[in-house]
Amino acid sequence: GDSARGDTAMAWEHASILFETLEDRELVNADLSAGDLLFRLFHEDGVRLFEARPIETACTCSSDRIRALLKQFGAEAAAEMIEADGFIRVRCEYCNKSFDVRPEELL
Repeated sequence: GDSARGDTAMAWEHASILFETLEDRELVNADLSAGDLLFRLFHEDGVRLFEARPIETACTCSSDRIRALLKQFGAEAAAEMIEADGFIRVRCEYCNKSFDVRPEELL
């Protein structure tokens, strides 16, 4: 509700005020770790750092999902998407995988 938004707004304002105390040289100082920087800013609030983990991408796109999506457009809209070679091409904006769909797969 509004209380949660108010708490978020107050937390953002608090963080913004603390960030304004940073100097440019601190942001580009290779000797100042992210943990040190966080401690410098938020030591009064308590800082808890977690072990770094590599970022993993796990896209859930699939041929079945793409076909289901295209079916939602309807036959007329799908017909307008057919390219010169007879396929409808869809590219997942998340993982960049391309799908070639034959119009008859949407029947």
